[in-house]
Amino acid sequence: MDIGQGSILALVRWSPAPWFAVAARPELLQHRDQGGRSRARLSIGMEAGEVPGLAVTAMFAVAIAALVLANFDYNPWGGCCS
Repeated sequence: MDIGQGSILALVRWSPAPWFAVAARPELLQHRDQGGRSRARLSIGMEAGEVPGLAVTAMFAVAIAALVLANFDYNPWGGCCS
């Protein structure tokens, strides 16, 4: 995908607290490889920092580790497979 001249890219960030922020990234893309067609999209995200951010990061790390271990037949207390 080749972004053409006249595309509009932006980032809007709002931070109601020093440790929390919400961001939106609107884009209006002109594609050179598709005959100059326009395509609009919007990405939305959030950021948590300091202690709340660390807690959210740790929570997701534990959840991902649990999902990975649940998808493998792994017994940490000995033996490979049941």
